[in-house]
Amino acid sequence: VLILKAGDIDEETLSELKKHVPILANWWVDDPFNQDANIDLHKYYDYFFIFDSYNIPKLTSLGLKKVFCFSCAYSPISYFPGAANPKYVTDLAFVASYFPPREELFIHLKNEKLDISIWGPGWDKALLGDFFKKYPNALKGINLPNSEAASLYRSAIICLNLNNNQSK
Repeated sequence: VLILKAGDIDEETLSELKKHVPILANWWVDDPFNQDANIDLHKYYDYFFIFDSYNIPKLTSLGLKKVFCFSCAYSPISYFPGAANPKYVTDLAFVASYFPPREELFIHLKNEKLDISIWGPGWDKALLGDFFKKYPNALKGINLPNSEAASLYRSAIICLNLNNNQSK
């Protein structure tokens, strides 16, 4: 069984699942040490895939034996050039979960005329009170399906991405 990220699966569930499947693997497409991760639960996986080799030594030092880099890719079926969708036309688009270094990116924006679209979970916890006063319509939602994200990317003038520290 391959589990994608699984940050919200509790230990009891993983323990029970492990009793019924011969091989349990996880593809963690984010920093395996971020706030969504519970490093103690990595022990249940026979294979652990991460998108960047940066954390392989750290994970193996914690006892994980089969840790591999399995890079992310894109689907040309979903992500292709095309016309802008009026629903998503914006100056600046950002689609990602909240974590503090990403918050820092928005604190420094000065142009109040920018139309900004932020999509992703956790942004309601961000300490961005002044930012959201300047850009009251910036937070668009917590979930944007891939097909809609592709439409947003085609419709935005600028698409930002701020990777975790392991990607530097």
